[in-house]
Amino acid sequence: GDFVSDICCVEAQKTVLVTSGDGTLTTYDVRKGKALLMSDTLDDDLLSVVSIKDNTRVVCGSASGALEIFEWGMFGRPEERYLGHPESVDTICAVDEATICTGSSDGLIRIVSIQPNHLAGALGEHDGAIECVRVSAHTDRVYSCGHDNLIRTWSLGDDEDDEDEKEKNGGRKRGAENEEDDDDDDDSDDSDEPPKKRQKKKKKKGKQSHSGKLSKKEVFFDGL
Repeated sequence: GDFVSDICCVEAQKTVLVTSGDGTLTTYDVRKGKALLMSDTLDDDLLSVVSIKDNTRVVCGSASGALEIFEWGMFGRPEERYLGHPESVDTICAVDEATICTGSSDGLIRIVSIQPNHLAGALGEHDGAIECVRVSAHTDRVYSCGHDNLIRTWSLGDDEDDEDEKEKNGGRKRGAENEEDDDDDDDSDDSDEPPKKRQKKKKKKGKQSHSGKLSKKEVFFDGL
């Protein structure tokens, strides 16, 4: 065999899917630690793999840009072949059970629907080949890295969701400004109190000077 290009762990099936540079897809039994099935050698290098459709379909990205679609358990030859990428598909991840996200050597990140097969659109791009794309398990974000040495984040939501998020962020900022204003008001109130206290203290000192010890001048006149 050739180099191992990608690995996909399918927990429900207790199986590991492995693609290779020699154009084969191999399944391994994790419990037994041995190979189960291997596809025929294709004319293309298989570079990436993902399981979708409730683990009934396996999609492999190839060096030519074609997506090789296998039916689970029927790994001899691909069930379908979708042409839509001008260059190699180096990385794949599942967005949902019928949609995948691909990263290509042309620098584009694409959203592709599987069965029916069609290109939904481009999500973003890097300056150079895409090395890896992954979908967050908790948000609608896609993370990617490429040959430009950057890690980027992309939103799968529509424009309305983005606007709502901006408004929410703006709301938080306004809240922060209000808090600062409140703090300023509190500081101004606090700053008003000490002078009053100081004035009171000054008055007390004045009273103490009259009722306290007499000055030298007062003692002199008192004796006359």
